Amino acid sequence: MSRKEYVIVLDLSLNETGYAVFRRKSRGNPGLVEWGTINNDHFETSQEGRKLQRIEMQLMTLRASFFPADIVCEEWLANVKNSGRVNKNNGYTSAYKLGGVHGIAKKVFNDVSEFYFINNKTMKRVFAGNGNAEKQDIIDKCYEIKEKLVGKKTAPLFTVKNDNDADAIGLGVTYFTETGEWK
Repeated sequence: MSRKEYVIVLDLSLNETGYAVFRRKSRGNPGLVEWGTINNDHFETSQEGRKLQRIEMQLMTLRASFFPADIVCEEWLANVKNSGRVNKNNGYTSAYKLGGVHGIAKKVFNDVSEFYFINNKTMKRVFAGNGNAEKQDIIDKCYEIKEKLVGKKTAPLFTVKNDNDADAIGLGVTYFTETGEWK
């Protein structure tokens, strides 16, 4: 089976989805070619449909630009009550909303060969070395390995917007570490 060149990584969220696009290389680590966020803060909280439409449109643009081989997403829990994680910040409503964003991603990339889901704690452990790493730790790690991500020439221009695109980058490095492509 021949492997396509690009992998799109998504830290899906209704309000601000982080994304990273990596290019597989025949030698060396996969390279980060594009990253950023899809920001929906300009919509009212009640405008979930518009937020989902905007995310779908932006994901379709990424798909058309890179024709990805694989899609990597942060794992989410559909049944948070049984997971023991029900609290004010992560209840049924947030799982429902996140499920809609995951559904949009599955729709846009419906014929991509593989979807990989990586647990957030796993990403933090593999990428930052600590399963309980804070958001700033993930951002700091991105800057620490920027030359490995984008190359020496581009490294001085490297920047992440916030923890959303940093998480997408971390998920990508975790994916490539687990597949043996990141050294």
